[in-house]
Amino acid sequence: MAKLKKTLQDVQMPAVPSTKTSIVKKRRSRRKKKANIQLLNNIDKNNLKKLSASNEIAKNIFTNTQNSKRKRSRSSKNKLHAKYTKNLDAPTKYPKDNENNLKKLNTANAIAKNTFTNMQSNKRKKSHDSKNKLNANYTENSNALTKYPKDNKNNLKKLNDDKKKISKVSQKVQNNSNIKIKYEENKKRKQDMNLNRTNKDTFMMRKLIEGNNEENMKQMSTKVETQQIQSDILKLDKHKINIKYLKKMLENKSQVTKVAQSTLRDKKPTLRDRMQMQLRASRFRFINETLYNNDSLQSKHYFQKDHDSFMAYHAGYKQQIEQWPINPLDVIISSIKKLPTDNVIADFGCGEARLAASVPHTVHSFDFIALNDKVKACDMAHTPLLMNSIHVVVFCLSLMGSNLNDYIIEANRVLKNNGILKIAEVESRFDDVKDFIRLLHHYGFKNTWKDLSHNLFYFMDFKKNEDISMKRKNLPAITLKSCVYKKR
Repeated sequence: MAKLKKTLQDVQMPAVPSTKTSIVKKRRSRRKKKANIQLLNNIDKNNLKKLSASNEIAKNIFTNTQNSKRKRSRSSKNKLHAKYTKNLDAPTKYPKDNENNLKKLNTANAIAKNTFTNMQSNKRKKSHDSKNKLNANYTENSNALTKYPKDNKNNLKKLNDDKKKISKVSQKVQNNSNIKIKYEENKKRKQDMNLNRTNKDTFMMRKLIEGNNEENMKQMSTKVETQQIQSDILKLDKHKINIKYLKKMLENKSQVTKVAQSTLRDKKPTLRDRMQMQLRASRFRFINETLYNNDSLQSKHYFQKDHDSFMAYHAGYKQQIEQWPINPLDVIISSIKKLPTDNVIADFGCGEARLAASVPHTVHSFDFIALNDKVKACDMAHTPLLMNSIHVVVFCLSLMGSNLNDYIIEANRVLKNNGILKIAEVESRFDDVKDFIRLLHHYGFKNTWKDLSHNLFYFMDFKKNEDISMKRKNLPAITLKSCVYKKR
């Protein structure tokens, strides 16, 4: 019955494996894994050790080979140095059996040494002998005979010949030196003679200038004739002086000074004259300022209404010219005279038309009022000239007014292509001359020449490059300062 119960229980409840056996199996499997892992690790470590050992062996081999190479190179270098640093006297080592060879080598070395020493001693003797010969050339006892053995007759002959040659050379040298000394002495004498002559000439000239004695003149003329100089001309330090011209100059100076002194004594300006001079100067300054500040049309109408003001302005202008060191119109006249005579010239602001009177060219002279027949009265911004008909346009101190643009445009209209525009103006009117030149470039003019060396005036020449008749609206404005004259 008991067995049946057990079987029934087994049927009802399924059989469960025992836990002890499963735990044991797991532990065994873990131990096996650990053992396998340890084996693998040991194998890897052994392999790594082997690799490191092999690497160390390879490194050692490589280092040993390098060290051996270095030692070999050093030993070869040391051997080479040893070869060149060994003394020549030290005998070379050979095997004991080759005694004959050693003896031969020693004898050869000894012969070589002897020959070398003999060569050096011969060289020294030769240099010493050459020095003695050179010293013997310049010594007094050059003819003294040296002692030699009696048997060497040929040598004695040769030595005597050499001595004769040396004596000849020494004589030549002495002769040359004497010739040089004589040449220098002659030079000094000539210089002294020239100095004496020049001093005499200057002394005589001073006597001439200081005193007007006839006796001095006669002496001077006789001395000039003896010196074979041209008549009435004296040479002084490469400069020719005309005596007659000097006399005339001195006489004229004395006469001028006498006349000036007499006029100053006779005519002393009265108070009324002084007041009139001051009034004229003030009127000139006023008219000058109005011309600078007004338009060209306004100044034209002003002078047409009041003709006397134009005359007063020109009278004051003449007084100013006398006080200037240079008249700018003279510079322009000299430059125009160099141009070909077929060139046509237009003088804008001519005044009395002195340019037309002093030049052979055809000149059109324009100003606000005509002072003579050569002048045409007009506004200089609108002249009656045709387009491209003039070779040269001149503005000599005449760029006056607030419409300077119109003057330059009119000059461009009138001038031919490659025509010349000449401008002479007061230096104080320009802030910067370069800016003025750049402005005229916009008006179709290129600067070809300028002279800014004078203290008072600037002179400039421009060439017409292009026609600006279609560009009048887009042109920049030209402005110059007004020239203010000082009160005197």
